Amino acid sequence: MDKKIFGQLQKIKGISGVSILDDMGATLHTTMKDHQLNEIAGFLAGIGSLLEKDLKLGKPSRIILKSPKDDSVIIHINDDNNAVALFAPRRLASSLISRKIENIIGVWNEDLISCET
Repeated sequence: MDKKIFGQLQKIKGISGVSILDDMGATLHTTMKDHQLNEIAGFLAGIGSLLEKDLKLGKPSRIILKSPKDDSVIIHINDDNNAVALFAPRRLASSLISRKIENIIGVWNEDLISCET
């Protein structure tokens, strides 16, 4: 992911951070200061590989984790197995943020895994 796209993702109104992750969930670059949220994002990005390779369920393009009190984590997994994670307050609509991510990175796929914690 180039710096221009990363910069555009950071400008999405209301987000508290952006992370770029590899296919195993390791953080490649982040603006997020909360280490625990980065760990959660990495875990979720790694689940994409698990679902595809080990469970043969196909690779998800989006994973959204909504928390009842903390930031939500919205992850988009690219075809090259890199993932982008955005962190946003619960009050923001994750579907709206997800569409903005898709417009910036050029991804559109209806596959969605949504988990409530």
